[in-house]
Amino acid sequence: MSSKLLPDASRADALGDAAAVAVDAKSSKGRVAVFGAGVAGLSAAHELADAGYAVTVYEFASTPGGHAKSARMPDNRMPTEYSWRGFGPWYNNALEMMRRIPSPTKKQASVFDTELTRSMLFAMVRDDDTAPGVVDDEMWVTGDFSALDHFKFNAMVWRTFAADRRSHEVYALMSAADYCYDHLSKKASDNLICTFGPWIGSDSARTSVHHAATEHLKNAFPGKGHQHPADEFGGPWHHGARASDGWLQLRGPSNEAWFDPWVEHLQSRGVKFHFGHKLVSLDAVPAHSSGPARVRSVVVRPSERGEDASADEVVTADAFVLAITPFSANDVVAASSQVVRDDPQCAKLAKLIQEGPHRQISFRIAFSEKVQIHHKRKCIILRDSEWNITLFPQDLFWHSSTDLGEGVKSLWTGTVCAAYVQGKLTGFDAAHCTRAMFETEVRNQIMRSKCLSNIVAKSNNGKRLEDFAILRFEVWHEWEWPAKADGVSIVTTPQLKWVTGIKTQPHEPSCETSIPNLFLAGSHCKTWAGFWCMEGAAESGRRAAFLIERSGRTPIAQYRPLFVKALNAADNLFYAVGLPNVVDVFFFIFYFIPIFSLVVVV
Repeated sequence: MSSKLLPDASRADALGDAAAVAVDAKSSKGRVAVFGAGVAGLSAAHELADAGYAVTVYEFASTPGGHAKSARMPDNRMPTEYSWRGFGPWYNNALEMMRRIPSPTKKQASVFDTELTRSMLFAMVRDDDTAPGVVDDEMWVTGDFSALDHFKFNAMVWRTFAADRRSHEVYALMSAADYCYDHLSKKASDNLICTFGPWIGSDSARTSVHHAATEHLKNAFPGKGHQHPADEFGGPWHHGARASDGWLQLRGPSNEAWFDPWVEHLQSRGVKFHFGHKLVSLDAVPAHSSGPARVRSVVVRPSERGEDASADEVVTADAFVLAITPFSANDVVAASSQVVRDDPQCAKLAKLIQEGPHRQISFRIAFSEKVQIHHKRKCIILRDSEWNITLFPQDLFWHSSTDLGEGVKSLWTGTVCAAYVQGKLTGFDAAHCTRAMFETEVRNQIMRSKCLSNIVAKSNNGKRLEDFAILRFEVWHEWEWPAKADGVSIVTTPQLKWVTGIKTQPHEPSCETSIPNLFLAGSHCKTWAGFWCMEGAAESGRRAAFLIERSGRTPIAQYRPLFVKALNAADNLFYAVGLPNVVDVFFFIFYFIPIFSLVVVV
């Protein structure tokens, strides 16, 4: 039921308790309202439902998935993705949730069992016709890294491996791109920086030394990894620390392979969903003699009503989880009671988003003929692309039964990872151009790569990429484009995307607030994952649920080898007394002192 609300901050008081809408279901454990049906919100809802709570999920969009969702275009049924996504061997919490979701394609199996590809590997493809460089296990054999580049890059990584507090407080504020250009050759720097978008999920302007190096740490030391069952490609296999293991994709559009089955499963467990509902504000009361501060109700609004408050509803529950973007969460906090605005964790949101949204724009290229890529590294990073474009031939990864849309035989998903760099053809960056300019620039940056065309020719009996007619070029439909390219108007979307940046780490909130029944979730929160990713989202959602349960359970922690823990402990001591990084100290002791001693003796 819905109630017309007054426009002040105490709407629930004005309406009275009888006018509030309680969370739909009942449970002796309590009622929880979760806001956001992305990875974080669904993970929280899943854990709470399994623990016996009555859970209702409210989502701004009409479908689940958040920034990992997919859709199908109504006119041609072509599947489209907000962006691409990969699953590393250290995605322990995300993969744990997948194990608990029934498969949409096979009975008595899970999404983990049937909806994940085998390992994918990246190729760095140049504009010229030089053989492609590669990432993963063969990154260093491209000829672009000198022995000195090897040494300096490994020094950066091992300094970060060894550091703990120093890494979070110093290296997290240092630009990885600046570090590369200051210490490595330009060729080596270009090779590394082009991986920041597709591999790390950020861009060269935001990625910190801490972020880049700890990504390598997690891939090098993921722990025990994950054992996968046999499939049509072979017997059981292990996804672990070997560089050749690579990352995994979904075997179909993300909503069809993952999010829709997840929602269906949760509904079967009694979880209620309200799509197209936006969280507006929280009404909280301060601590008093009879109890602590608490959120007593929230205001939600049908998404299509925009700023029209006439259809607002008040929702009550025993606990509330905000698993929404930090941009939306900051707006909600600003519109909420003073008790919420004064909470130390909620107050961090304003500074957390000060770098603005990350505009990672995805597109699809559909071909009416099958385009094969026999190269073992089917994921393509256009190394010389100004916009850091990455391409994924989805039809080569998805189930063969997946409907690619009317007349489509091959479907490539592409992602623009660096939206603020000028394109060579149009002179505009992706964030400020028009929709038509975007397509023109993207096509140019792809088609000018002779190396990519060679890869295609070798896999298609000499037929080059430019010989395949493009049936359809489609951009994710939620982007709103400037009417003209004036250098000021900017492409935007109803749900802005946040990523970890150089200045964000000090402002990441904890999942637990000072208000006992209010919790935050999302990979913008402090997690063991350490930066914006699906693993961080799943971890934060589980963490919020466990805090509500007060069971003492925790999410799966990131693995750190014993020797890394020892280095961290040592460097924390060194950092506390003002000494250099422990790696530098050990290097000095074992390298320079013996040489100095030899010189003195001679």
